Amino acid sequence: MSPFVLATIVEGDGEVRALPVLIRRLRPLWQVPNPIRLPRTKAIDRATDQPRPDVLARYLAIARARVQEHGGRGAVLLLYDSDDSCAATLGPRLRQQAESSLAGLRCQAVLACREFEAWFLAAGIVDWTGDPESPRDAKGIVARALGYYSPTADQARLAASMDLDRAAGARSFRHLLTALDRLEPGAEV
Repeated sequence: MSPFVLATIVEGDGEVRALPVLIRRLRPLWQVPNPIRLPRTKAIDRATDQPRPDVLARYLAIARARVQEHGGRGAVLLLYDSDDSCAATLGPRLRQQAESSLAGLRCQAVLACREFEAWFLAAGIVDWTGDPESPRDAKGIVARALGYYSPTADQARLAASMDLDRAAGARSFRHLLTALDRLEPGAEV
């Protein structure tokens, strides 16, 4: 039987390196090809906060091809920062658009509340008290605490050292865990 493949579409260069590290920690038996980078500015219309179906469809076709290249047994995950959008609204919109484009291939959309770096706050990478998803500038908090932070240089390393149990203190990280459970081979849709 071919391995389960998770094709991913991410927002930023930091996530291109960090998300496979994180997924492999959470699902060590899954194959995670290099993520497809689709900046939020191209994927989501800023004025309406709606997914751009034509753009998403092109990138989802690439994700489908990645799954097919590895035997066809897999799923697709989209990961974006919610920034100031309502994750509970935008996430389902992205998933619905992906489902209509992927027709038959399972998919989930996860929005890190505010920023991916909020998961670092929750995981105890830096000393932080309070709701890790409330600050608007988690990147800045991480940078100030560590003395330096570059998503492209540091995000994967920090994802590799996150305390995953503590990270689950962030609601959007728990949503990632639930999304992975739903994509698990044999899971009910």
